[in-house]
Amino acid sequence: MEINAGHLWQAVCGELGISMSQAGFNGFVKPCFIKTVTPIDNERIIVELAAPTAYHLKTIDEKYFSLIKQVMEKISRKKCDLALIV
Repeated sequence: MEINAGHLWQAVCGELGISMSQAGFNGFVKPCFIKTVTPIDNERIIVELAAPTAYHLKTIDEKYFSLIKQVMEKISRKKCDLALIV
């Protein structure tokens, strides 16, 4: 099954927007987007998450990486390898 990157990110943001602080979500998560979703097999995908700046990327890596990955896996129902890019 093909996973639409835009729909996946919209769903992830919908859930994170409720569970995160508004400042953290609007400042760091919302400006990002999924560049690609690459299926590895039926159970795993690689998701390239693009951040607008290196500062955003660093903050996401340090503070929000596991939360984003957890929500992404819940929504996609697949194990996600999350790659951060600028």
